[in-house]
Amino acid sequence: MSSQHRVVGELACQRDSYLRTLDTVVIACRERSSKAKPKAVNGKGTPNTAKSSKTEQEQIPQMWEIEFADSVLFPEGIPFRLPQVQILILGGGQPTDSGTLAVTSSKSEDASLPAQPIQIASVERQGLNCVHVSPYPLQPGTLVRQQVDFTRRWDHMQQHTGQHLLSAIMDTYKDLNTIGWGMGSPGEMNYVELPRAPTPDEIQEIQAKCTEIIREDLPITVNIPDDVKTTKLPGDYDKENGVIRVIKIGNLDNNT
Repeated sequence: MSSQHRVVGELACQRDSYLRTLDTVVIACRERSSKAKPKAVNGKGTPNTAKSSKTEQEQIPQMWEIEFADSVLFPEGIPFRLPQVQILILGGGQPTDSGTLAVTSSKSEDASLPAQPIQIASVERQGLNCVHVSPYPLQPGTLVRQQVDFTRRWDHMQQHTGQHLLSAIMDTYKDLNTIGWGMGSPGEMNYVELPRAPTPDEIQEIQAKCTEIIREDLPITVNIPDDVKTTKLPGDYDKENGVIRVIKIGNLDNNT
């Protein structure tokens, strides 16, 4: 197990998308800032001012932001806008992974920690750092075993790769280049932002081309070139110290 601090772009989950568990160490832990929200006292989500002259407050549950030397849990990016369009995009478009943290060795006995693995529902990218939002704090130096919810990860991988394929095909049509996309919550629809609506004939043709490419089973590879040039990075991502990955689908698509 390495204690080297991996930045977003070279995380374990990005070096091997099929990895399911990882033993790693806590390198930082801080309390997550929280804001009080109005407490619903009339059953409608707003204070009952008829019965109380003061707005009652309900505190958001206390959470902690934990950084590890590495992560098998993929972080969701923060919102940003491409320079040439007025569209809000999540970093990469792929939502956060979820999973668990099981403490395997700690420098101190902490009775507040649960006996069962800690459930992690949100992982974020903050600059170059991968931050796990946890309901429990963990001291730096604590050894843990991370495990990803692979059912969720596999679904995201399929949809994200499908978007790369769809965008590569549509980019061969006039004014159908992708200017933004997003993956909806479970049960909701994904979307791709386009300069115009494709015609019914174009939609059928694009579907047929995507199906044919899938049948060809093209290799999907990841490269980290030294001379990559792109304007599609969030403003808070340090390109000089970060890692920019280029994903290839055969010779069809070559995209950051």
